[in-house]
Amino acid sequence: MKVIKIFIVAAIVFTGVDAACYAGSIGPVEPLGPMKVEISGEYNEIFGRDLEISDDVTGDEVKSSGQGYVELALGLTDWCNAYARVGFANLKEEINWDFGRNQTIQYSNGLLWGIGSNALHDIGNNFGVGGDIQFNMWFADGDSVSGTNSVALTQKGSLRITDFQTAVYLTYTYEHDMDYKIIPYIGGYYSYFNINYRKNTIYTDDTYIYTAEGNTKSKDNFGVLLGLSIPVLKNFSYKLEGRFIAETAMSVGAKYRF
Repeated sequence: MKVIKIFIVAAIVFTGVDAACYAGSIGPVEPLGPMKVEISGEYNEIFGRDLEISDDVTGDEVKSSGQGYVELALGLTDWCNAYARVGFANLKEEINWDFGRNQTIQYSNGLLWGIGSNALHDIGNNFGVGGDIQFNMWFADGDSVSGTNSVALTQKGSLRITDFQTAVYLTYTYEHDMDYKIIPYIGGYYSYFNINYRKNTIYTDDTYIYTAEGNTKSKDNFGVLLGLSIPVLKNFSYKLEGRFIAETAMSVGAKYRF
């Protein structure tokens, strides 16, 4: 049975390596138990992520992106969970052109949804090895543009952002009693972030007409994550998580287990 568990944990970690993905908070830090339910509210903020550059562009970056959502998780076995989330997300993109001008485009809040699964294998002495895989998608419409030379939107574009993450991490459980567990964790992830312009974003300044179109994706895909689950009351806890290198991001959440 342990061999099967280790194999499935490994499969969750490596299944999505060649897919399109990004780094979001992992699901429940520990197994919920068969048919046990957990509901949580979470806010995730990306403070910066570099995108691949194209012709005439010297820099392209997600300057910021906020995602707020409600997540519902279900324990499938005593070591594996599945979860789904729904909420909102926005995005701010900064583009630097090779002729010295730059603009920041703000995209407003749109619908976000996602699904995922994770598993944790107990390796003894309160340590565990976990894996998480998730897919998220959200939509955002152009709202405003700012930058050099008095830019103005002439066509508000529309984005579809897809993200996928696969992560592996090590946990340690400090268990004061059955209702009070502090769980720090550390790990690594592979992440890829893809922006598709469903409708081109077009804007002008005093000289040029600019068009943001096609697809753009993340420049760096490997990162490190650090997190902590902190109990507050029976069945109620907070979770903090930071992600670095591929991006700079932070997630804060509150969870209730039924």
